[in-house]
Amino acid sequence: MSLSQFVLRREKACLFPTKNDNLSYTLFYNTQLELVNKNFLWLDSQNNLPDIMIKRGDAIEVKKTQSANSDLALNSSYPKSNISSSSPMITQSCKNCEEWTEKDLIYCLGHTTDTTLKSLWMVYGTVYAANHETYQRIKKPFQQE
Repeated sequence: MSLSQFVLRREKACLFPTKNDNLSYTLFYNTQLELVNKNFLWLDSQNNLPDIMIKRGDAIEVKKTQSANSDLALNSSYPKSNISSSSPMITQSCKNCEEWTEKDLIYCLGHTTDTTLKSLWMVYGTVYAANHETYQRIKKPFQQE
């Protein structure tokens, strides 16, 4: 299960029916799918921002690590304080999934093992990252070489 999928589920694992109880599992799965489709309009773009977009709300970028002391992999790009629909880093289908120009970005940071979520932090990009111009100013000299 990916961290994105885990974030979309309830906190208490005991509330989930098992696959052995086929009817309950099917009803549960269909209900969860309905809730996801009702509240989220973009899910899991593996190579582009964002991983999740909430309808008429914020965007979410999920990052996970299996070591509590390791750095976060930002996929060779600087952290974002927010995202804009005009960004070349966003896919066309994401840009067109609803009418929007800018969304706040929430970084959902999980410390996991192969089977367990140890901790989960959610941080707004405006708290975590500098504004876009700061990174562009740093990046510009390297682009000219």
